[in-house]
Amino acid sequence: MSVLEVALTTTQSGRSHTRTWMKSAEAAAACNVTAETVIEWAKAGQLNATRTPGGHYRFDSAEVHALLQARQAEQEDATPANTKKAAPIVQDRGRLSCPTDRVKGATP
Repeated sequence: MSVLEVALTTTQSGRSHTRTWMKSAEAAAACNVTAETVIEWAKAGQLNATRTPGGHYRFDSAEVHALLQARQAEQEDATPANTKKAAPIVQDRGRLSCPTDRVKGATP
C-alpha cells in the first residue's frame, strides 16, 4: 500500500502535524468496497476528501478508519446477539439435505 504523508502547519499553534493520505483505491480496500463507492461517500459528504491538482481524491487515513469503525459498530448493533445462523443446505447425491438431519446410524 502506498500511503502519502504530508506535513501541514496549523496557523494557530505553529506546530506541524503529519497526516497520512490514502488514494481512493486504498481507502476502498480498507473499507472492502470499490473506489467508486468511497468517491460517492465523499461527494455525499459522508467522508471528507481533498482533491489533487489533477482531480484525484485523497482521503485522510484517520477519517477512513473512523468511518470503518463506525460502520462496524452500526452493523454489530443491528445484529441481535442471540441470532442463530441457519444450517447450510447441501446437495448430496441428488437430494437436498441439511447437515443437522444426518443422524448417526440412520439410513438415507
